[in-house]
Amino acid sequence: VYTRGCEQADGRCQFTQELINTRDEGFARITREGFGNRLFVVDRTHLAQHTSDNIVAIVEEAKRQAQASRALIVLDYLQLLELSDDRATKSDLDADKARFRIVQEVCERTRTEQNPLGDAVIAISEARKPVGDSRKNQEWGTALADLMGSSRLGYGADAGLLLQKMTKDDLDRHYG
Repeated sequence: VYTRGCEQADGRCQFTQELINTRDEGFARITREGFGNRLFVVDRTHLAQHTSDNIVAIVEEAKRQAQASRALIVLDYLQLLELSDDRATKSDLDADKARFRIVQEVCERTRTEQNPLGDAVIAISEARKPVGDSRKNQEWGTALADLMGSSRLGYGADAGLLLQKMTKDDLDRHYG
């Protein structure tokens, strides 16, 4: 919504006055509450190439500016990481493996004596949708195997969170 606005009746995406007001209040709150100097949003236009070198350089500069020793890096989303020419791939599977390797390299390269575990990285990924005529009745996104890309993603990560909207039955069961 922040980057595109919301879809209007004519099919175009634009910002409504309500969205503009919400955005402006959010930025004012960030400034007012003092955490704006610790929040960095890097758009793909700020990255010449999606390499671990470039991502780590941006993270290190952000930590320097925020006077922080650790960072939480959120990549939204994994399948949109563009691969540099030196990571040329022959298939979509190879490309997914290369993208996952970039995330691993970022984690490895942020490990220091003061930060031995490295910075935390959350990489948002798509989930596979069921195929065929019965897909409307199938649940999807409920197992690590449903993550798009290489199976390395589900098994190579330290943790995997599968999120989906709760149904009314889920809400009733969990919250009464």
